[in-house]
Amino acid sequence: MLVEIFILAILFGIIRGGKISRFSYLSFKKASPFILALVVQVAIVLFGLNGSGFILDYIKELYIGSYILFLIGFIININFRELWIVMIGVIMNFIPFVANGFKMPISTEGMNLAGFTETANLVNEGKVALYKPLTDATKYNLLSKTIVVPEMYINPQVLTVGDLIIALGLFAMIQSIMLGSSGKKGKVVRFNYDSRI
Repeated sequence: MLVEIFILAILFGIIRGGKISRFSYLSFKKASPFILALVVQVAIVLFGLNGSGFILDYIKELYIGSYILFLIGFIININFRELWIVMIGVIMNFIPFVANGFKMPISTEGMNLAGFTETANLVNEGKVALYKPLTDATKYNLLSKTIVVPEMYINPQVLTVGDLIIALGLFAMIQSIMLGSSGKKGKVVRFNYDSRI
């Protein structure tokens, strides 16, 4: 989903007269916590589902660590307005994860609709470290993975409301960077001597 949002945001930014070249002025130091957090979460999904021993042994610590990195990045860049949207989405995802035994509840029916029947069976059997099946006993089920992007789509998946909020925040952030429109408060991106956003 993040890839699609990034591409759409870039295209929309270009249509609006934004400049891709402004990404070259990103402050890596300030963006690095977010990059590391995303790397950790991608690693959890990819290697955890493949049964990596290290990931499975430390999945709770790694997942919590990724959220700590998100929090650090947010604090460092607290004046960057669009990050507030992203952080709301991150918190919305963290709540059901913690409340349900450090596993994200997911609709296995939705997984079947998305074409992940085999993985859905593994989730139902309790063999997937990151997820647990959504049931009537699930806490904060409205924040769990229940939104289905069906199999007919090129990248089917099951999302949370928090995922959509994060995507909205990233879209807004990319627009802001390309258009230079977050100027007075944002400090994530720094331009040359005569312009700063």
